[in-house]
Amino acid sequence: MTTSVDATTFNSGMVTDPLADQNDSAPPSAWRAVLRQTAMVAGIVALIAIALLALLAPWLTSYDPYSGDLTQRYLPPVWHSAGTWEHVFGTDGQGRDYFCRLLYGARISLIIGVSTTLISGLIGTSLGVLAGYFGGKVDALITFIITTRLSMPVTLVAAVVASLMGSSLHTVIAVLGLLLWDRFAVVSRSAVQELRSLEYVTAARALGCSNLRVIFTQILPNVSQFLLVVLTIEMAHAILLESALSFLGLGVQPPLPSWGLMIAEGKSQMLFKPWLITIPGVCLFVLIMAISLVGDGLRDMSARKSTR
Repeated sequence: MTTSVDATTFNSGMVTDPLADQNDSAPPSAWRAVLRQTAMVAGIVALIAIALLALLAPWLTSYDPYSGDLTQRYLPPVWHSAGTWEHVFGTDGQGRDYFCRLLYGARISLIIGVSTTLISGLIGTSLGVLAGYFGGKVDALITFIITTRLSMPVTLVAAVVASLMGSSLHTVIAVLGLLLWDRFAVVSRSAVQELRSLEYVTAARALGCSNLRVIFTQILPNVSQFLLVVLTIEMAHAILLESALSFLGLGVQPPLPSWGLMIAEGKSQMLFKPWLITIPGVCLFVLIMAISLVGDGLRDMSARKSTR
C-alpha cells in the first residue's frame, strides 16, 4: 500500500509536519504527565533539595562533622530561648554542630539508598528476566531461590550478619544489597512472562536476533517503567533499614553522621533535649516521604500508560 504526500509538505526531500512549530513549543508528553502529578513534583523537589544540601555541605557550614568542643555540649537550637545562630540546630553530646552533622548525614543516607538499590536491582532484575524469559527449569530454580529469600526476615538477617562481620558503611551496603533484591526479581519475572509472547518479541526472534539482544532491546526497555517504581520502594526501605541498624548499634558506626545513629545517640536525652531525636527524625521522615511520593507518581503514570 502506498501513501501520497502533499507537495506543500515536501521540502528538500523531507516531509514536514504542519504542526511542528506548535509541537516544538509544547513540553514533551512525559514532562506534562509528571507536572500533572502534584505530589510527585513535591517529592522530586524535596529530593533535589536534600541532594543539593548533601553535595554542598562543605560550603554550607564551616564546622567539622567529626570533631567538636566539649565546652559546647548540648547547646539548644536557635528557636530555643538560649539558642544562637552560631549553631542553628544546636550541638550534640560531643559538642559537634548538629546542622553540620545533618548535612553530612544526608550523604550517608543517599549513598546507602542509591548503592543498595543498584546492587539489589542488578541481582533481582537479572534473575527475574532470566526466569521470565526462559521459563522451564530456569524458572523453577530461580523461583526456588526467590522463595528461599522471601522466607528470611531481612532485619534479623541483616542484624546477625552485621554483628558477625563487623559494622561499617561498606558492610551495611553489601548486606542490604544482597537482601533486598526479591521485589525486583518478582516484578521483572512477572512482566517478562507477559512480554515474551507478544508479537514484537516473536518478530525479533524470527529475524534471527539472539536471546541476549532480544532481552536488551525488546524486553528491558518495556520492563523499566515497573522497575523504576520498585527502585523507589527499595531505596526508602534500605534507608529505613540502615537507620534501624544504626539505632541498634549494628549499622554505621561513630563518628559517621548517620541519621539513625544520631537518633540513637540522642535517646538518652530525649526527655530533656528532645530536639536531638526530633530533628534527625523529621529529616528522615521528609526523605522517606519524598522517595515514596516519587514512587507513587511513577506507579500512577505506569498504570495510566498500561490502560491506554
